[in-house]
Amino acid sequence: MLRLPGAPQPALLLANTDVHLVTVEGGQPVVRHFDPEPSTDGAALQWLDSEAGQPGPVLHFGIRRTASSETVLEGGRWLRGKRSVLDVHTLQLMRYDGWLDRAGGARSRQAGST
Repeated sequence: MLRLPGAPQPALLLANTDVHLVTVEGGQPVVRHFDPEPSTDGAALQWLDSEAGQPGPVLHFGIRRTASSETVLEGGRWLRGKRSVLDVHTLQLMRYDGWLDRAGGARSRQAGST
């Protein structure tokens, strides 16, 4: 469980293999998948603006015992998952479907490709 103190309302990220965003709407908890596709990989997140406006290191999460001080996730506004970016200031999730190829150019994902 990761707390997001930069969010406009109480918000948690539940991270194990998948990541879920938990917020409260109308007094009820709402759970949203951070990334649209289930995964069996460990959860990985990255601040896109934590190093003087540039991406910081990728952070890996899984099952482990942690102190409560380690449950605070802060360091930027834009938090990237495997296929989504979260604007922590508004809690808006934005999906993307693509990646960079080895030459650094953007590539679209095509059906049947891995």
